Amino acid sequence: MVAACIGCCACLGWIVRWSRWVLRRPPRVTHGICPLHSLRESVLADRSVGGLARSVVLYARQLNTYDLTTEEEFDVVFSRSAIEATGTHWWRSLCYFLLNTDIWSTTFRPFLLGRHERANALILRLMKAVGIRIVVYPYGTDVAWRDKIRDRFDFMGELQLDYPDWDLEEWGNSTRANVRVFSKFADIVIGTDGSLRRFLLRNDIYCKTIPVDTHSLTPLAGPANNNPPVIVHAPNHRNIKGTQFLLDSLDDLRRVGIPFELRLVEKVRRTDAIEIYRQADIIADQFVMGAYGVFALECLALGKPVLTYLDHDHLSIPVFNLPIVNTNKFNLSRVLAILLQIPELRSRLGAAGRAAVVKYQSLEAIGELNKVIYDHLWWHKPLALENTAHFDSRRTTRSFTEDPGSEDFWPVAVGDLMQNISEALLKIQSPYVESSNFLGAGISSESLTHESHGEPGITTTASASRPLVPSVGTNQ
Repeated sequence: MVAACIGCCACLGWIVRWSRWVLRRPPRVTHGICPLHSLRESVLADRSVGGLARSVVLYARQLNTYDLTTEEEFDVVFSRSAIEATGTHWWRSLCYFLLNTDIWSTTFRPFLLGRHERANALILRLMKAVGIRIVVYPYGTDVAWRDKIRDRFDFMGELQLDYPDWDLEEWGNSTRANVRVFSKFADIVIGTDGSLRRFLLRNDIYCKTIPVDTHSLTPLAGPANNNPPVIVHAPNHRNIKGTQFLLDSLDDLRRVGIPFELRLVEKVRRTDAIEIYRQADIIADQFVMGAYGVFALECLALGKPVLTYLDHDHLSIPVFNLPIVNTNKFNLSRVLAILLQIPELRSRLGAAGRAAVVKYQSLEAIGELNKVIYDHLWWHKPLALENTAHFDSRRTTRSFTEDPGSEDFWPVAVGDLMQNISEALLKIQSPYVESSNFLGAGISSESLTHESHGEPGITTTASASRPLVPSVGTNQ
């Protein structure tokens, strides 16, 4: 019964696909089947340049505790949540793809999870046989696993600490099988970045095709300039995000009297979280992985200075170059000391970040890039990526220095601010004596970690001058 249904859909789909190609109709692009909230933006990016695109997912909700993704974000949903998904959904979704898809843009998440390499290979072979083109890219643990390689801060080791019950070495058996299958049948493999490229067998196009809806993500009319400045950190995975590095650095700043307010955003609805980011002065992203993702890009679009640890590829390859402050546990205290004391530098970084995202990662920019890829696959046109905004030849490399006291460190012009930067560093580098009552009204790094883990919609606020208190999506 199932095989007959799949066979009928495959034959009918091939006839429709061939007819559309002969009639010079544009390809129908399907994004899915893993429910990433960036799928909505991917669809909008394709549509912004006149493409026919839709998102299709096996299930809509990844978590039951709060809405990371919801049904409303996707065009076609086969099940409300992963828990409710049954054994019939894979072949029902496959039939949909066979009938309605010309190009499939997907992560390395196959139709059948687990060790079903032969079955998944058969499915992809069928899709290819009936003319469906496949573009695949990694998003994280669809390819990553704890192998024997240890990068600078061992981000897979840190992820294992975040999920102690998840054997990330055993997970490699599934991810490697998926990588093998997609590498064999995909028309194009997009490497994404250095944090994930090492897990791949192919890397045909090396860039981040993450679109940002810069129309809905708009900055404040002017700089936030909160008093004290507000630092926002969203530690959905505390070890891999380097949350403790941030807390330790804030202890350093508190001891020398630099004022700030920390807001930790956890288990908050996306719409509420975006508003919190919009009101921030500084965004502390992650300090372990060496790569930026959706969170950093969205905060750049909101006009915020973003602190992220960037690996070699992000600094040495122009296509990854965005005005993100290269920050890790070794320079975090110094970077924060400068940004907290120099509002003008925050303003420049925010403006530059917004402009760069609009130019290189907006719906229109990624839509243009995707169209070149799709036209290459569907109409056999040259893969002229160099003509797209994303691969603009004017994009440059970055300095490898991690010294925020160096002018080359900053991704914006700071020549006229170097005196201010030097003075700001003197404060963090100078000897200090912690008075007996300095932390009397404040908090320590230990108390900073006492957030509300189990309550959805709660952000945690802390500052150098008052104790940790919960707040619900508003600035205090």
